[in-house]
Amino acid sequence: MSFSYAYILDKYLPNIQYVMEDRTYDGINFLCKDPPSKELLDSFIKEEERLNNIKKNNLSKLDDYYKEKQHQFRVEAARQAVPLEDKLAEEYDSIIAEIHTLRLDAIDLQKSLEAKAAFEESWLEIDKAQDKVNDEAKAYLAETDWYVTRLQETGLDIPLDVQELRARARDTVNHGTIVYAKWRQLRDKERPSREELRAAIKAGNEELKRIKAICEDVAIKYPRPRK
Repeated sequence: MSFSYAYILDKYLPNIQYVMEDRTYDGINFLCKDPPSKELLDSFIKEEERLNNIKKNNLSKLDDYYKEKQHQFRVEAARQAVPLEDKLAEEYDSIIAEIHTLRLDAIDLQKSLEAKAAFEESWLEIDKAQDKVNDEAKAYLAETDWYVTRLQETGLDIPLDVQELRARARDTVNHGTIVYAKWRQLRDKERPSREELRAAIKAGNEELKRIKAICEDVAIKYPRPRK
């Protein structure tokens, strides 16, 4: 960088007025009685150049320093990245294995819920079939009640076959009430609730196994009655 006389005058001697015709000392038209000498202005220029060289040298050293630091940071980051990648890989494999386990548990639970839905649907059909049997038995009892009324009013005995059929009808109604109507209530008292099932799905692992074991025990304890 080359410093001009105008630069020196403006920076160091701002009170001296001048007119610059060219860049040489002879081209300066000083508007004062005692203008600075050429030697003085040249000494200012040399000092400015010296300071500028020092500044350049310091900036170069500072640039080299930061480049070296950046290189050291990159080397250290690369050194630490290797065990970090291994750790992340292990954690990733562990997460994948856990997801796989949860997926299997969810599949088992879904199968269990589907089996439960099919089980309840079959019981609904059984209930309907039992209701039909009960209705037929009650209808027969209603149709033959006049034998009871006749017995009470006239003392005539009820035919033996009618007595036998009425006894069977009463047993059918009583049996259906005990076996079919009460069975579901007894079973549902010991089965896990929907909230417990949702909590087991969320918890997984041992809690889910515990709930599944309870469901299996209840199924064994209260087997489905046959039609």
